[in-house]
Amino acid sequence: MAKEIITVPDLGGADSVSIIELCLRVGDNVELEQSLIVLESDKATMDVPSPVAGSLTKYLVADGDTVKVGDPIAEIEISLDSQDSAEAASPETPDSPDSMQADSTQAATDQQSANPEPSE
Repeated sequence: MAKEIITVPDLGGADSVSIIELCLRVGDNVELEQSLIVLESDKATMDVPSPVAGSLTKYLVADGDTVKVGDPIAEIEISLDSQDSAEAASPETPDSPDSMQADSTQAATDQQSANPEPSE
């Protein structure tokens, strides 16, 4: 299984923020979008959701630490289900040769359906 390092996302203009809560324990299962930590700036608190599902292998920060955008905060062992979902969710590039072939084949089929050949 692959491991992914989770980093602090965009903080909406704050230079650095404090970690006020670690939401899980090492070994806990993590669902997609489940809160990993809670951050506090001068203006607000914000949850940092997990971008993947899996198992929390370790926190790379502690309660009370100060972090900034891009700092690593946790390591998650990605579950196979999460990897399959990510691959299924990735959109096909519109200009890929396969999609262009499929588009032209569908267009030809549609044209034949609209204009059937005269029977004799």
